[in-house]
Amino acid sequence: MLIPESAGMPTVQDARVAHDRLDVVLAARPDITADLARAVNVCAGTETVREVQLALHDDPAAWGALTLACAGAYFLSTDVITLLDYRPPGPRWDVPVLEQEAIELLRSVKKQAPLYRPTSGVTDPLDP
Repeated sequence: MLIPESAGMPTVQDARVAHDRLDVVLAARPDITADLARAVNVCAGTETVREVQLALHDDPAAWGALTLACAGAYFLSTDVITLLDYRPPGPRWDVPVLEQEAIELLRSVKKQAPLYRPTSGVTDPLDP
């Protein structure tokens, strides 16, 4: 009910959010677990978004957890990913390895003859 069908995209229920991806969201954001559980308990039996909004009016943390979990799980759904033709990026680069490679590259450049005049008062970060 929080994400209606639109432009060929499924509802949050049709995307099977509660069955397939909610655990992934909670693994990534365990800090919202208690607020989400409270939202689910308070909203049990509600049938419209307006009823959910009214039920959680005085509990913005529960409302936030519910909407975050629904939206996050929705966009992790394999059906939604396929319909959006989304291709997640590959693995993230290991920053310490990249930093070390950059230092090695700078060292190789430093071995070349200088093509500029050094600026006075500036220290070389590669010199120990």
